[in-house]
Amino acid sequence: IPSSTPKPSTLQSQQKWDDMFNYLVKFIEETRQEATKNLPEEKKKTWVWDGNVPTNYKTKCGKALGRWINNQRSAKSKGTLKDDREVRLVSTGLKWSVLTT
Repeated sequence: IPSSTPKPSTLQSQQKWDDMFNYLVKFIEETRQEATKNLPEEKKKTWVWDGNVPTNYKTKCGKALGRWINNQRSAKSKGTLKDDREVRLVSTGLKWSVLTT
């Protein structure tokens, strides 16, 4: 097997990461709809996600999205988060540090 071929586990973990990323995008969209449902159209356009997912948040199908986000954050702080993943997460508006109030 040529070494340039990704290991199945690598492909599998990339697929899993992509799935979770898609759940994040869906979470943001659902949060947007919930937060803006009674707002006038121009306010809907200016709505900005706060960049956070509750730690214990799970998707409807039981995926621990909040925990996954925490894992991405700790990978970034350790310097082990892949650049392309960081770029994708930043594009959603994800906050890297959460100020607990």
